[in-house]
Amino acid sequence: MLILGIDPGLRASGVAVIDHNYEIKFTETLYTETGSLSERLYILYEGISKILDDWNPDVVVIESTIYYRNVKTALTLGAVRGAFLLAVAQKGVEVAEISPTKVKLSLTGQGRAKKKQVAYMVKNLVKLNRELTEHEFDAVGVCIAYLRNLKNAIRLRR
Repeated sequence: MLILGIDPGLRASGVAVIDHNYEIKFTETLYTETGSLSERLYILYEGISKILDDWNPDVVVIESTIYYRNVKTALTLGAVRGAFLLAVAQKGVEVAEISPTKVKLSLTGQGRAKKKQVAYMVKNLVKLNRELTEHEFDAVGVCIAYLRNLKNAIRLRR
């Protein structure tokens, strides 16, 4: 089973592919530094479409939105998520959403953990053969949290 995790962001989005044994198969940070919103969304759409084609994951897990005081930030993140979700829907891949709080809780036991704590736990749960960006750590964390929730659900059904 291959899980593709996405940590969405307009400037930088983390993407990771891991298998059911927590082995990292691929990570990348998709950057969009300049251009109009539509140009930047297209760059993200094209980037994730290529990754979907290359890896053909069984499920895509994307961080859900959380409450933002700044409405513009929330709307922009919604547009970013929309570009990713459109690409995934076009490929016919199952989508799951998980909140950043649940990711942190699953990895660290604290829903308000810092990014460094998440990165520390990811390093301890998977074998890394290179350094990851903070966005890639978050994307791997999304995958791991999804797998842990899935395994817990399966165990509870028994």
